[in-house]
This record gives sequence, structure tokens and C-alpha cells, in this order.
Amino acid sequence: FVAIANLIQRPDQGTTHIAGVAADTSSTMEVATDAAAEGPSATAAAGPRAWELLEMCQFVPIKLLSQFSSYAAGTGAMPRSSNFATQATRRPGVSAASADDVPYASFPESPDYGMIYQFEHVESKLGSFPATEGFLYLLTTLIGVAGCPSHLGSQWRLRPGCAPYVEYVVDFVLPRATGMEKDVGRVKFGSVADEARLVNRALEVVEAVLVRYVVPPLSPPRGADAASLTFSQVKDWHLKYVKMAGTEMGLSPILSDVFCDVGSIKEDEMNSAVQDFRNVNLPDPQDSVSNRSVANNENPMLEASFGSQVPLPKTPGFAILSNVLSANNSLLFQILLKLLSQNGGLRGVHEYSESIHSRSLATSLFRETSPSLKCSQESSVAKARLEQNLINGKACEETLSSLKQAMIQPLNPLLLLSYSGRNKAMQPGASSNDAVLWRERTLLLSLRVLCAVAAREEAFLQSLKEASVSLRVVPTLNFKGPIHGSFAHRFVREGTVNPSRLSQLLIGATSLSSAMLHGRMHPSREILPIITEYVGYSACSLSDDPEGIARSSFSIVSYIAYTTPHAECAQSLCGNDDVNGVILANALSKGLASSMHSSSVAVVGGSSAAATTNLRDAILDLILSNIQIIDSNASSSSYPNLSLMILGFGGSSKHNCLNVILELIADSSFVLDPETSTSATKCFELIYRVCELGSNNSTHSILPALNLMGKIRHGNFWHIQIAHYLGTRGPSAPSIFHEISNSYCHNHGDDTEISRRDNDVLHTISWLLKGLAIELHYLMGQQQNKNIMSGMLLSKKSNQFQALLNCIMSQPNSFLRNALLHMPLGHSKNGFIQERLLIPPPPRDVLRDSSKHMPGPGEICAGYEIIDIERLLNHFQSSGDQPNTAMDNAREWANAWNCFVHRVCACSHLSQAWSDVVRTALIWSPSVTENMADPMQATFRMNA
Repeated sequence: FVAIANLIQRPDQGTTHIAGVAADTSSTMEVATDAAAEGPSATAAAGPRAWELLEMCQFVPIKLLSQFSSYAAGTGAMPRSSNFATQATRRPGVSAASADDVPYASFPESPDYGMIYQFEHVESKLGSFPATEGFLYLLTTLIGVAGCPSHLGSQWRLRPGCAPYVEYVVDFVLPRATGMEKDVGRVKFGSVADEARLVNRALEVVEAVLVRYVVPPLSPPRGADAASLTFSQVKDWHLKYVKMAGTEMGLSPILSDVFCDVGSIKEDEMNSAVQDFRNVNLPDPQDSVSNRSVANNENPMLEASFGSQVPLPKTPGFAILSNVLSANNSLLFQILLKLLSQNGGLRGVHEYSESIHSRSLATSLFRETSPSLKCSQESSVAKARLEQNLINGKACEETLSSLKQAMIQPLNPLLLLSYSGRNKAMQPGASSNDAVLWRERTLLLSLRVLCAVAAREEAFLQSLKEASVSLRVVPTLNFKGPIHGSFAHRFVREGTVNPSRLSQLLIGATSLSSAMLHGRMHPSREILPIITEYVGYSACSLSDDPEGIARSSFSIVSYIAYTTPHAECAQSLCGNDDVNGVILANALSKGLASSMHSSSVAVVGGSSAAATTNLRDAILDLILSNIQIIDSNASSSSYPNLSLMILGFGGSSKHNCLNVILELIADSSFVLDPETSTSATKCFELIYRVCELGSNNSTHSILPALNLMGKIRHGNFWHIQIAHYLGTRGPSAPSIFHEISNSYCHNHGDDTEISRRDNDVLHTISWLLKGLAIELHYLMGQQQNKNIMSGMLLSKKSNQFQALLNCIMSQPNSFLRNALLHMPLGHSKNGFIQERLLIPPPPRDVLRDSSKHMPGPGEICAGYEIIDIERLLNHFQSSGDQPNTAMDNAREWANAWNCFVHRVCACSHLSQAWSDVVRTALIWSPSVTENMADPMQATFRMNA
């Protein structure tokens, strides 16, 4: 299976280093090898051909398990085993009297059941499932390369498509591997690595289906010329909801992992997906054709209608999405919760890792002879009997030798397996015995599945609303052992689509049960606090993406924050055991302090509308967005503002985001590095926003804001930062602001990254100056409340104001004066912007359609329009008659325009901030001279 999967993968996906074939697949191997040898075009066709060969081999026993099977009721050949309810369902060596009431297998011990027989009666006895894992890996590869063909098996099935194979994973493998299947015994695994690896392979299939699935619209958009839906409109709909998932649902950190490239969307898959939102019945089969086929010894149909209407099967993506979003808490949703909360969640992962490490140390010490208390006791008895002359030396040696042989365990060969890493790139060389790796992979995939569902939720609910009918889901297979001659299969199992929002499902969910790990009981907890703790987890085995678990879990946290009311969000993320949000602040502070600075990654065909945000920026965005929308009713709640909780104002722990932010911005390289300058700007904006809360007496959040102002004042934050950016760094070294201004005036636009960094630094200094203005206003504004302040405190406030004023205005070269002289106003001298803006611009209607508001804080970026270059180029490509030079000129002009707009915005912000500081200082300076014994005339002397 794995070898076939390697042959049909795209060249950029890499290969796997283990080949294990579970059945006679020589014909499939030959076809796949020929396709790989013929070139890329043949390799692309190998995926659909492999699907067809997989269908012919019937590894999944569709003819026995189909809800419309013509075999299950005895009309066709039955499995050779007939003792299903007795001996075949008991574990070998276990008597009927001592066995549990539930059987250890769900199906008879018959090879006719294909991979189910392999799972239950061959691999389960060994505790390892290599054939099943290889089969699941092949399914994942086929879905990623060729999608889910809707016509698969149409020659011999009434209900064609890939649904049986996905149902085999969702309804059989996952429940059995996780112990969630009722009325059957738990699967016994040889090791924890075997269990985690099997679950991981099953989740890979689920994730591949969801990533590939595009929720279609049911009608053209308003104002469209076409009367029917076109394929390009479907793509536009998809891109619209991808952008919405990032901007309005808080899923920007995970977008590139849960959406496929728009170029891989196929029109036939979209046509099938549209049928999901209609209750479509298949045409009645012609019995005469089926009877004639049987009479001529042709392949008969595997299914029969039995006089009833046969519904068209739903696509796998629709089935999984409706399953997870079911208001009835589906089995798949419960399995995901169990995997995330297993062994106590994050704490269990750490203890689990320590347990594996201890076992590895023991193995390295004792090699293949692991210690055994029973053998040690028996060897001691043998030696004691030898000393008492009860046995001779030869008998003692034989006893010890037999005990040693009993302790020796076979060494399993090292198997190296592949898995799909960041951005679907194959990561080879993962050890099959690396239990921590496969456990971390299980966590990552469980979180990704939830993120993929959340990202499609809005589009799915919108299409359901447009469908305006109650939709039925009729699975293709029924995973129950058949009874010969029974007509039970004619009572078709079906369900109705009854969706709920994922946020509500997660808020109301708890871990399924308390967990015992290493002798300690982990009680049942709410699931969202468990997911929140993973934000602070850095994977030790996922070398390609150590932030993957943290990024995925934070996406769920952000999704909850964006889609639920503020008070309910804070309570749900903290849970009943963490009212002050200490655990929440600790987890997010670890994510914020992460040293990974991965840049934004464009997805879905390079669309700028769907850029994946790195974890640090996403956390800062969440805090900023919640600080700016303070809930006026939150004062009556036991849970304070979410952002303030994350910053650490809800508890006394030192592990909070505020301390991390102060540590980050204390390093100038963090501010000046182009990879982190944007994050630094958000850090300074965040400090300003909290100070702004402290200056607003009408808000209930004034006390924690004042605590922040006092904390940074105590550390001389304003003195240090102002001197750091506006002061000289030595006799011959200019200030950072002067250096940035020179780069701004002479080289702006030549290097895109450096130009963006320069804009970020100017915004950083602007936020710093605006925060300083609030600090000055606060210090002297307290003098108006003399009746509530002691004389000592009033003098202290005045002294602090005087010190700040000295810092910015009384230096040999005043900081504010130098800032004014070095302010980068006017045009840049290199002519980058001017030269390119002289190029004839694109047509006015094209510019109007391609314009968008400049992203950023509203009061700073309001009124600025930039060009969406991706949308602009798409317009030229769609017209088809434009020369390449026109497209290149349009791109150059748009880049220059955007550079100019960002430059103007940064300079305007800096000018406004400088004015705020000067205005505040000059307004309050008379109060200082009146209250100080020594008038400070020189303090306010500025050399223009």
C-alpha cells in the first residue's frame, strides 16, 4: 500500500521509506510504476486509476456491508465462517465462562471481509496494524492527489463514490482504535506507539477529506449576469469564505493548513458537492438488466433497490462536516474530544513523554532483557536452594537460563515512516516506535480537524439556509455483522442534518471521563481550557513544525473569542477551575515568547486575502481586538476583560503576556529586525491601549490599566525607551530614529522588507510618544485631586513629571527638537516612488475594483486606500487581451502607490504623536513651575 502511495504522489511531496503490501497488489504496482515512468501527465492520471483498482480489489467489503447489499440477506455468497456469535468472537485461549460479555470482534473470521478481517482477526492478535496503517496512508494519498471521485464504482454499485472508504475510517477504524465502539471489546495494542500511530493514520484521512472539501454556493451571487452558477463563481465564493475565516473568525494562523490551493479545485467535484444540498434519489435500476447480467455470468450489481428509492450518497466532505457539527454530539466529535483530553490533556502529554523517556533509558540499560520482578524472585529462590544443597549446580544453571530466556524479548526492526508535515510537505524518516511523535501528531491532527470544520462552518450554514429543505444523510455502509437470511438491512439507517455552531459544541463539551495516569487521577474538565493549555506547548518531536500544536490550538481559542459574546468567551476559555485566568495567561505567554518567527504564508493560489499569520502576531491581534471593544456590562461578571486576563491582571502569576511583551521590546533587535518589526509595533500599540484605558475614568478597567502604568513607571520604562530611540548612541553614532529617517529619505522603496521595517519603526516610535503623552497627562492630572492625595504623593507625581520633562526637553540636544529636525517629511531622494507613479496607471474602473482599505488601527489608517495587487493582476489575466508589459506596468505602479500610502500614513502618525507630546508638556508645564521651589525656566527653552 505504501509503495503504491509513493508512486502516485506528486514529485514535491516526497516518498516514504517503508514498503509494506498487505495483499496481492502486483497489478496495481505495475500500473502505478508504468505511470510514474511515463512522466508527470501519466502520474497525474495514476490517482484515478489507483482508485479504480482499489475498488476492484474490494479491500473494503462493500458488497457485504452496503445498506442496499444484494448479498447480506443471503441472496449472494455468504462468508465461510458461520459461528460468528460463538467461538469466532472469543479471544483464543479465553473460555466462554471467563470471557467478557462483549465479543472481541464485530465481524466473522472470514477473509471475505477484506481489511476488516485483517484488522480484527490478524493484526489485533499481534497488537500492531501495519496493513491497516498502509491502507489508510494510501487513502490519504489518493484523496490528496486525485480527490474523491464521485463516479467510483458506478459499474457495479447503485451508489457510487468514495464514501465507503471514508466511512470505513470514520465509522470503523477510529471507533475501534480509540475504544469508542459499543458492544465490542477494546483493541489490545502491543505498545502505545502502535495505538497512536494507527489513530494518526486514520485522522490523516479525515483531515485530507476536509482540506479538499469546498462548500459550494447554491445560486449565483446577486447581480451576476449568468442565470446558473459558474465554476469561477464557485472559486470566488470559496476565496470569500477563506478570507472571512481569517479576518472574522480568528483562524488566520492555520489557514494554509486547512485549505487546499484554489488551483486544485475540480469542477466535477463542485458539481457533486452541489448535489449534497438536495435530497436526490438515484434512478430506479432496471431489474431486467441485472437479471440478464447474472444469466450471462457477467458481474452482477453489488446493490439492489428492493423496490425502494435509493438516495444519492453525500460526498465525504459533506458527511464529515455535518457529522462533526451535529447538534447531537456525534461519535466523531466525541472521539476528537477524547484524543485531546486523553491522560489529562497537556499535563498528560508531559508525563507521557517522561514515561517514554524512562522506558527508553531502561531499554538502553538492560537491552533486550527487561527487568521482571517475578523472574528476579524465582532466580533468588533458585540460588537459595542451591546454597541449601536442595538442587545441584547444573539444575540451578538450567533454571537461571530458562528465566533469562523468558525475559528476552525480540527486537523489532526499525521502521521509518512518512507523514504530511507543514504545508503538506512529506516528512520522511519518522521512527515507527517513536510514541511521542505519533501522540503529538494525533493532537495536531485532532486540532486541525476542528479548525478545518470551523473554517467551513459559515459557508456550510449559509448553503444549508439556501437549500431550505431538511437534508437526509444515508451512509453507504452499515458496520454490523450480518445475520444470514435476515432482512434487517432493508431498514436503512439514515439521519437528518441538524447542525450546531462548533463554538457552542465546544463550550458545552467536557472531557469524556477522568483519566488515570501514573497513579494519579485527572478529573473530568471542560474541553476548552484543555485546548487553551496547548497554546503553550512546543512539540519536541515535530521538528518540521514545533509550533503546529500551539498554532492550531490558539486558532480554536481565537475562533471562540471572535464568535462568542465576550463574557461567555472568557468564562469558557478559563473554565470553572481558573476564574482569574492564570492558566490562560500562562499558556498564551508561552506562545507569545516562542522564538519561531515564521513569516506569513499565502495560500489558495497565492491570494493575499488569505495569508497565514504567525502565532505571535495572532496573539497580539487577539489582545488588541478585545481591548478596543470593552464590554460595558462586564463589571457585573466574575470574569474580567479577556485581554486583561491574558496580560496577567487577573492573577498574581509572573507568567503572563505583559511580562513577555516588556522583555521582547527591551531588545532593540526585536524592533529593528524586519521579521519581527511588525510584532514590535503591536507590542507598543498594546501598551498605549492599556494606558488609554487608564486615562478613561468611565471604564471599569481603569484599575488594572493603572496597575500597568505604575508597573512600567516603576521600571523607568518611558525614560529608557525615549532615550533608546531618540537619543544618540555614542559620540559618532546617531539615534535609532535618525538612522531610520536617513534610510527612509534616501532608500525608501528599494528594498521592500527594509521599507516595511522602516514604516513599522516609525509607527513604534509614534505609539511610544502617544503613550508618553498619556503618562504626562496622568501624572499632572492627579494634582487636580489634591483633596484625595497626600502631600508626599503629590510631590512624587510632580517629581516624576519633572524627570520626564527633563528627559525629553532639557538634554543638550532636546529629544523632541531632534525628532522634529529628523522627521522624514517630503519625498524620498532615491526617486523610487516618483518614477513608478509616472507610469500610466491602470484604468480607473480597474483601480476602483482593486482598491481596499488599508489594514491597521482605525484612527491611524482610516481614509487610506491601497491596491490589492492580486485582485489587480487577476483582472488583467481574466481579460486575456492585455500584453505582459501592461501587467508588469500595473504591478509596478500598484507597488509604488502602496509604498507611497504606507509612507504617508507612517509620517502622519509620527507627526500627530509628536504634537500630542509637545502639547501635553506645554499645557501642564506651568503647573510644575508653580509647585516647584526652583522654577525651571530652562526646562521649557527649546532651540528652534
